[in-house]
Amino acid sequence: MIGVQPETISRYERGAIPLSLSQLFQIAEALGIGADVLLASMLKKELKARENWNCLNRWSVLDSRGKILVILLLRKLAP
Repeated sequence: MIGVQPETISRYERGAIPLSLSQLFQIAEALGIGADVLLASMLKKELKARENWNCLNRWSVLDSRGKILVILLLRKLAP
């Protein structure tokens, strides 16, 4: 619908290739949504990925005792 191959769309979705502003508008139009909605969705996904990465970084700096404490805490919080 926007004149690119399905593999290109997949690369956009994975962030393997950059998405230009004109392509953003074309995709939004093809989906029948506003570019602002599409952009907000993309930003939310990016922020979530960064948040997950931040959590992994924090986990990786814990020593074994710290990791055990986190696991015990999570077990207490989970029903």
